[in-house]
Amino acid sequence: MAIFTKTSHASVPAAITVFVWGIAAFATVPPLQMRVVAKASAAPNLASTLNIGAFNMGNAMGAWLGGLAITHGIALAALPWVAAAVAIAALILTWAAARLDARKAPLRAAGMAVRQDAC
Repeated sequence: MAIFTKTSHASVPAAITVFVWGIAAFATVPPLQMRVVAKASAAPNLASTLNIGAFNMGNAMGAWLGGLAITHGIALAALPWVAAAVAIAALILTWAAARLDARKAPLRAAGMAVRQDAC
């Protein structure tokens, strides 16, 4: 996204940047969907709908944040930097969630072993 600040002033580089950006963005959807369904094995359909709802909420919030930035005087050429900051925040959130999930995994495995022993 930050690259777009440099390429947005010329048609061909901007088109290439948006094309690559689209590939990168849509390439994340299938693995995320598979992870959500795997984690929610008891209700995969519900988890899938919530996951897609979260994508839609992210789209809406991105548009809102972009509009808010423009309203407060940020130049159009600087909007990719705003988007890059949001992406970095999302990566930090993802990292934190992965760490929490990794911390809980041994506890879940221990719980499963106890339940299996009880049977």
